Amino acid sequence: MVLRYLWGGLSTFYADESDDKFIYTIACVAIPTLEKPNLISRVLAISWDNYLAGAKAWRKSLRDRFGVPASKELKGSSIATGRNSYGVGGTRIQGPEAFELYRYALNSLSFLPEGMT
Repeated sequence: MVLRYLWGGLSTFYADESDDKFIYTIACVAIPTLEKPNLISRVLAISWDNYLAGAKAWRKSLRDRFGVPASKELKGSSIATGRNSYGVGGTRIQGPEAFELYRYALNSLSFLPEGMT
């Protein structure tokens, strides 16, 4: 059973949940960590580093475009409600700018393979 699981590769999942006391939602991103080995070598290739570099570039783009520090955890509910300190100097990102940040953050996850977000 374990060998069969390893043969298919391995992904690391990041999940985040939000609720407003009436609706509960969960979002998930899968990051390929170990790739399927080729039939000749049967060696699992570590792919995590490639995606980590992409994630760092993605967070840098959020910082450069919106001022969001790369060290802050992104919370969709904090962006949506405007109760955040993601802006330059710890200011709040609210209204249309918050909408644009949220939209851009989701649309720019292009470093992940199709179907992983």
